Amino acid sequence: MPSETVRIKPGTHTKLKELAEQVGASMPEILERAVEAYQRQQFLKGLAEDYARLRSDPKAWAVELAERKTWDATLADGLENESDERPRKRRGVVRRSQSRSRT
Repeated sequence: MPSETVRIKPGTHTKLKELAEQVGASMPEILERAVEAYQRQQFLKGLAEDYARLRSDPKAWAVELAERKTWDATLADGLENESDERPRKRRGVVRRSQSRSRT
């Protein structure tokens, strides 16, 4: 696998080595995970800033809310919520309202 050399401070190298030993991974793997986590964090930070700007514009925010309302119609697609951890029956579909009334 090709690699590149990156200069890091001695203290950072020590932390990287300690983390690698703690989780049983190589230092390049830990560095890769750290960069990916930081990249996700920066993406989400930018997304939050974008939504903050959108909410600060009442007209644009109203358009966003109207679009969300339109998409909400797809929630009634007959599929069960994936976060519903109750066991599902193999035969027949039991709607939530029916299953609540039977318990």
